[in-house]
Amino acid sequence: MKSNANRFWLIMPWIIYLLISLGYLVAGNLHLDEGAYLYAARAVYNGQIPYRDFFFLQPPLHPYIYGLIQCLLPGLFVARITSILFGLLSTILLVKLASRLGQSSGKFIFLIMMTMAPFQLYFFSITRLYALTAFFISAGCCLIFSTSNPTLTACFTGMIAFAAAVGTRLTTAPLFALAALYLLFRIKSWRIRFLSIISGFVVLLGIYLPFIAAAGIERFWFNVMGMNLSLHSHNPGANLIQKARATSQLVQFYFPVWLMLLPLLFGYLKRIRSQSFQVTISSLFTSTGMLWIMSLSLILIHCSAKLYQVSYQTIIMPVLICLTAIEWSRLYHDSSSRAQRTYRAFFLALWIMGLLAYGRTSIAFYDGKPALVALWEQASFIQEHTCPEDRIFSADSALVPTEAERDVLPGMAGSDLFPDWSTDKCHDYNVLNFDIMSQYVQNQAGSLLMMGDLSFNVSLPFLEPVPEALRDRFKRSIADNYELLATFPNLLLPGTKTYYYKPRSISSPQKLLIFGIDAVGWDILLPLIQSGDMPNFKRVFDSGAAARMKTLEPTVSVMLWTTIATGTLPEKHGINNWLMESADSSGQQAITSDKRRVAAFWNVTGDKKTGIVNWWATWPVEPVNGIMVSNRAHYKNIANAVFPENAQYLLDMVPKLRVEDLERELTVLNPLSTPIHLPPFFAEQLIKDRFYLDVAKRLVESNDLDILAVFVRGIDILQHEYLRDVREDVMEIPEVGSEQKGIVRSYYRYLDRWLGTFLETLGPGTGLMIVSDHGMDPVLTLPPLVEGLNLDKLLETLGSLNSGDPLLASFVDNNRYPPGLVRGLRWTGIGSATVVDTIRVMDTLKIITFDGSKPLFDDVSNAWDNDETIHLKLNPEPKMNSVITWNGHTIPMMEVTNMIIHPRAGQHWHSPDGIFLISGPGIEPSSIMSEIRIVDIMPTLLEWLGLPVSRELDGVPQDKFFSTALRLQQPIQWVDSFGLQTDRGSVDVPEEVKADLRRELESLGYIQTNRSIQ
Repeated sequence: MKSNANRFWLIMPWIIYLLISLGYLVAGNLHLDEGAYLYAARAVYNGQIPYRDFFFLQPPLHPYIYGLIQCLLPGLFVARITSILFGLLSTILLVKLASRLGQSSGKFIFLIMMTMAPFQLYFFSITRLYALTAFFISAGCCLIFSTSNPTLTACFTGMIAFAAAVGTRLTTAPLFALAALYLLFRIKSWRIRFLSIISGFVVLLGIYLPFIAAAGIERFWFNVMGMNLSLHSHNPGANLIQKARATSQLVQFYFPVWLMLLPLLFGYLKRIRSQSFQVTISSLFTSTGMLWIMSLSLILIHCSAKLYQVSYQTIIMPVLICLTAIEWSRLYHDSSSRAQRTYRAFFLALWIMGLLAYGRTSIAFYDGKPALVALWEQASFIQEHTCPEDRIFSADSALVPTEAERDVLPGMAGSDLFPDWSTDKCHDYNVLNFDIMSQYVQNQAGSLLMMGDLSFNVSLPFLEPVPEALRDRFKRSIADNYELLATFPNLLLPGTKTYYYKPRSISSPQKLLIFGIDAVGWDILLPLIQSGDMPNFKRVFDSGAAARMKTLEPTVSVMLWTTIATGTLPEKHGINNWLMESADSSGQQAITSDKRRVAAFWNVTGDKKTGIVNWWATWPVEPVNGIMVSNRAHYKNIANAVFPENAQYLLDMVPKLRVEDLERELTVLNPLSTPIHLPPFFAEQLIKDRFYLDVAKRLVESNDLDILAVFVRGIDILQHEYLRDVREDVMEIPEVGSEQKGIVRSYYRYLDRWLGTFLETLGPGTGLMIVSDHGMDPVLTLPPLVEGLNLDKLLETLGSLNSGDPLLASFVDNNRYPPGLVRGLRWTGIGSATVVDTIRVMDTLKIITFDGSKPLFDDVSNAWDNDETIHLKLNPEPKMNSVITWNGHTIPMMEVTNMIIHPRAGQHWHSPDGIFLISGPGIEPSSIMSEIRIVDIMPTLLEWLGLPVSRELDGVPQDKFFSTALRLQQPIQWVDSFGLQTDRGSVDVPEEVKADLRRELESLGYIQTNRSIQ
């Protein structure tokens, strides 16, 4: 009979425990933080790192353990089962500990008391860190304290378990220290002490150091501990109220435990009076003594550090309940039969009281549906109205979007609002202020916006109410950009509502600014943005999307900017160098716009009025729907510089800028606060930039254009000479002179100020695209110096071809070699060449030398299935003063060469990536740097504007930058062709332009030749 009673007292609590846990699994209140923890668990297994890539308020172990399971079976249901299993394991371990330390009845009393703690079982069933932390603490206690003489394996494993608890919740660090102190005091073997304690420290370092290294100690500390310490009011009286409230909660939610403790305290007082109970150091360093110290110390720490809630006690409360059960078991066995009957009645009464308490705690139904069912309903709604790659604007919690397997906008994983923080700091810590959220709303960044009645009413870190004006302004912004789609019960605040909004129908940006900047790469620009040097660029970077721009080789600006404008490769658009053969074959002349064979974006913008300012190869101008100011408009009285002709007034209105005025402006912007002096060539080039910026400003102020594209070149020119100013780490490139120190950084700041001027004038709703054709690298290795070798003339002058030979012509092979750098030969009489002819010419080319006996060509080859083609690769060493020789004939290199490249500090012949920034209506903000090809920019621009895209383009629209709303409402319109560019005939380049171009290219180190440029 006694055996059956024991079995009943053992089985019934387990059944009740499991039934209650299953009830909480399905109908337990949905907690705000469950979304943050579930989001973190998903994020870490998608390659993100806590503290660096997303805001996370706890140590790193929890998301990695839960995330491993979420990889296999995602969803809150599985996450809650995971918590229940960890809670169950904790209970099993403590049952074992209670049985060992409290005799046979210890486990019965412990199980009964656990089922009397509804608050405890609720937090053991939700996706927070309590169950996992309690499991590690229970494992450590069971391994180390279950016997008076634990083994090496038990101590070693126990200290690792305590270290894992610290890796799950930092406030458990005192338990690790107390366990180490216990081993030092109780264990006689130094080997066991040393190995156990050191192993725990190694595990702690292994948990924390990688994340400190990734995120930085300041951000890591604030995320893990600093914010928790700051979550209280500035008002001391309010702090006392919070403390009293926390104490009230502790008593309220654990009243059966406190009722159990009271008789124990009376028992201890009685034993103290009778002097049968003494507190000594030895008694403290017993198993039960250390368990009491650990339990009470952690309760005091949590009550002092977290003043406004008591849920953190759930990680240590099972140990305290276990201790209570152990002490009651001892008291029970030391009592008379009559007292035991009284105790059993007392236990039964408390058990009934505890079970009745479940009716008022932690159970939630929404419109009659259990919590998880209501969650799945809203998650299904999100899935129905979004695509898998969409992001959600979640003002309540990441819980519902994560359950729907959708990502949230950056900073919304925990909906942490810091309205007093700067935008820069918020982005650094991955949190929100109202400026960031307003930018999200204005850009319709979220494919759905979900918001509750009380969303963002309280701000961090001091839990202060958010000013009403701020909340009203934000709500107005939502009303302007989103429309209500559906209403559901709020899953986090029962009795309130959650509202789902969809983006209002969006059109193309009302205004669009395309800012082209030559030679900017992320390696230089990004540090300047992050340092605060370029606040307007940072605003665009934070609110939009960024990409590395993959360029072409060679990085000849006129070729690249024409590629950007046309979306086609050079072999299609026809412009591959600064120079081209003159019509009468008398020499080289500057490239002109009439040589472009395909349409540029300004030819296909339909009824949108477009302004083009200073774009490469736009002289002579062509008719556009708007205004075109060519890149030769700075020359006085040059014809065909502006379209339409009556827009000449724009140029006449630009004030003349003196060199000293520009120097003064740059000096003010110099971060070194030293005067800047511009050498004549650089002053001339930067004043050209300023001229075109002033023209662009006039066009912006006229408010008469839908699209404005402006190009500036100053950064490229400065970095060729003064790259060391922004690449101080490269000692091999020349130092910047004292009068130019800070010149490049000043000019970056200068362009940032101009960007701010344009955006302020254009106003809200402006689309922005910032593009650079390539970056800039230090001059560390010699380039392939010769560009534009005239092979026809070389062979003719050397007399290497007999009059009876078939004629050969130079060609550019864009498939094998980049245009402009490498030339080849092709037989003009198709079918007239033989293998013998080809071999003979190749043998001739192989023995052409320069400067004595050095071969002029590193590689001479042909495709043997095409005997009419010979490929050549030039030796990179010839200089301008080199002499070419063959069979006794000589010719100076300068007579057959168009250009010699020899920059001083910066170069870009290795095709470093340029930049691409896009922001505005319909753009999905992203913190992830992607890639875009140079040929993709024009078709991406056309899709954004809702204009047709030709299938003949070499690029394709990159709609990864666009929001789902834009992609759905404005699908790509494909056309077969834009048609051929109208032949406008050839033009003569004025002598003034010829001479200026020559000086410019020579000053940049692109050419060094005494041949005239026609």
